[in-house]
Amino acid sequence: METKRLLSIINHVAVIISRYAYINLLWVAFVLLGGVIFGIMPATISMFTVIRKWLHQNSDDSIFQTFYYTYKQEFIKSNTLMAVLLVFAVLLYSNIAYAGLIRETSLYPFFLAITFIALSLYIILMLYIAPVYVHYQFTFKRYLAYSIHIGLANILHTTAMVVSLLGFYYLSMKFPGIILFFSFSVSASIVDFFAQFSFNNLQTQETTVKSA
Repeated sequence: METKRLLSIINHVAVIISRYAYINLLWVAFVLLGGVIFGIMPATISMFTVIRKWLHQNSDDSIFQTFYYTYKQEFIKSNTLMAVLLVFAVLLYSNIAYAGLIRETSLYPFFLAITFIALSLYIILMLYIAPVYVHYQFTFKRYLAYSIHIGLANILHTTAMVVSLLGFYYLSMKFPGIILFFSFSVSASIVDFFAQFSFNNLQTQETTVKSA
């Protein structure tokens, strides 16, 4: 019985590992299929969609079919959102570059503080945008606002998310083989894991307020 149980555990772990490797390779393949630039966002949304199904125990759904369907369905919409995020990134980079130009002026500390706040909000936005996109049906404006709102309202979960990601990236540097087969899928799982806690926590708060 013990041997049978051990083999069952090993088989379960092997299935999980193979799924993460598979979704990681799918992400890379579909990013390339979209010419890299136009493939990143739809491939990322597709990956988060698959992972969300795993977290909700819908693991029997076909990984490829779910990924491919989502990729086609969300290609234009997700790339439009990606364009908005790139605009924000360019504006943020411009602020950082400008801060370097006024280093010797009295405005530098104030401008540096504003830039730091903007950078922090952008990092939160990038962490939560994919889980929010998959979890909710919003307008573009609300996707952006709600991602930042959830990240700030659950700052402990956001901090834990960042620490976990940094820990995984450090591990990836120690074992480079992880990058090809697990880097994107595991990173997405870490983000979605903590994002689900944030979603549930915010929902609980809203329910408490309504019932009060």
